[in-house]
Amino acid sequence: VQIFSNGLTFGDMGTRRRLSFDHQEMVIRTMKAVYESQEWPGIFTGTSNVWLAMKYGTKCLGTMSHQLISFEENVSGVFECNFNVMRKFSDVYDGDNGIFLYDCFGDKVFFSNLSKRMAMMYKGLRVDSGSEEEQTEKIIEKYQSLGIDPASKQVVFSNGLNIDRAVEIHRYCAGRVQDSYGVGTFLTCDVTGCQPMNIVIKLTRGRITEQREWHDCVKLSCNTTKTLGNKEKCRYLISQLPK
Repeated sequence: VQIFSNGLTFGDMGTRRRLSFDHQEMVIRTMKAVYESQEWPGIFTGTSNVWLAMKYGTKCLGTMSHQLISFEENVSGVFECNFNVMRKFSDVYDGDNGIFLYDCFGDKVFFSNLSKRMAMMYKGLRVDSGSEEEQTEKIIEKYQSLGIDPASKQVVFSNGLNIDRAVEIHRYCAGRVQDSYGVGTFLTCDVTGCQPMNIVIKLTRGRITEQREWHDCVKLSCNTTKTLGNKEKCRYLISQLPK
């Protein structure tokens, strides 16, 4: 009720860190029942669990992952990997799945070469690290610098949110962007005494073909104190990033 009465556009992203399948199914079943019980200012967008989306007739939602950018860094370098993933991803999905997860190597690297063409092609961006308020302002500023109305773009917030925090961010956005929220652990592992894993599955090494040598794959995010992967490579990449 708190979710929908506060006007949140809201979906479940709790598959990876759920307590159990039954627990996640209970969350989806309850969310759908409450949403359909009356008219709400908020919207239930669905779940990232494909099977439960099929079973309960909701949308299957989600975005591309950090792993794509983490791998591409070994191909085209840290400064060009986001752009090349955006191009390749749009070639494959032809405009669908148009929310880009941009923080793999921090916001400065991403915004430095976000082209107007790509910004217009993609529906929006996903904020998965850093301060949500700070990232919102940077996103708005970037869209405006490209001559794009930020209110025409979606921003999906997904960084370890609970309901109170999502409501707070929604009020901060105040219609300046089309904000929506993917909440996972708070819904699907909200059990006293059960500590969910912080990191579930991440790419550690990659190579283009069997003939090539393996290369370390890392993730930095907008908070470079929370790096993931080979520490030496993380330190090197951080030293190359704009301050």
